[in-house]
Amino acid sequence: MDFQKKFSLPRHPEEFVIAQWERGYGRLHLYFRDRLVAEVNSAAKLRNGVKFTDPELNTVELLLTGKPMSLNLIVDGFHSSSNRIHPYREIRESERLLWVVVFFAFITLFLPEFGSADFWLNAVSLVVYLLPIFLLPKLQFWSYFVALGWFSLFTLFAALLTLANWFNIVLVIVLFARIIILILMIRFAKDASSALRHKRYLKMNSYDLLDDFNAK
Repeated sequence: MDFQKKFSLPRHPEEFVIAQWERGYGRLHLYFRDRLVAEVNSAAKLRNGVKFTDPELNTVELLLTGKPMSLNLIVDGFHSSSNRIHPYREIRESERLLWVVVFFAFITLFLPEFGSADFWLNAVSLVVYLLPIFLLPKLQFWSYFVALGWFSLFTLFAALLTLANWFNIVLVIVLFARIIILILMIRFAKDASSALRHKRYLKMNSYDLLDDFNAK
């Protein structure tokens, strides 16, 4: 075999699964405790995802992703911290989108009169959107759902306002932009949910994963 990689097990950080493969992933062997667990002879199968059961590991999934290609191991629905694709990494990618939301929330803060009800409502929105940016690195994934719920609620209000004033081109543009952002935020919700499931094991053994992302 040309290459080898050790995958730590999420719920048993002291143990590893070892993958060995030939260049191009045309032939791959998976070992656990010096025992051959699986053999895959097709890179195409790996790209589509190979799932099997093992007496010791239970449900195991191998997935080949990205450019350059990278092998990912999922055991009983939990990602190894050695994976390139991991729910923690994926939900942290949402921070770029959240900064866009924060930017527009900051702009709207100056539209109403200072001290008015609308001003304070916009100020609360700004704080809500900033929450996940600062709390996601601390594994507080619930904060993303708070921001998503708040943004969804005000997108609904924007839709009702636009329907009542359908001839106002500014409201139409704002609603269109909100819907696009909302769709992107909903896509990240799956990652937030999965990261929430992984939280316990991130605390146990994935400081290398956290440090790796924070170093970028």
